[in-house]
Amino acid sequence: LEFTKGRKVDHVVEGDFAVNLLFNLDVLRVGGVISCYASMSNTSPTIPYGRMMTMDLSIRMVMVYAMNDKAKRNAKEDITEMLELDLFIHRVSEVFPLAEIVKAHEAIERGKNYGTVIVEI
Repeated sequence: LEFTKGRKVDHVVEGDFAVNLLFNLDVLRVGGVISCYASMSNTSPTIPYGRMMTMDLSIRMVMVYAMNDKAKRNAKEDITEMLELDLFIHRVSEVFPLAEIVKAHEAIERGKNYGTVIVEI
């Protein structure tokens, strides 16, 4: 909210639904959308149904492998445009060289990352 000057957001793309749910509810506007592609910290999370219902939220589960080709093309174009305009905000937790790929996997499995774990090739 500091970043948006107090304005709640329309849409969150989430990489760990369970661990970030309460934070997302704090920053989403009424009628907002959470698009999530993972929930590694808890694959069967408990949700605050009453709070979510009064916010009129939509939860969109995303499985890239099941998306049609047009949706994949659109996603690539949108991501590319955001990168070119320097609008893509992406947190990197740790970077590992390929020789330390086991350590990278262990870091992900611990689930304590605030951002993405990168393996450089």
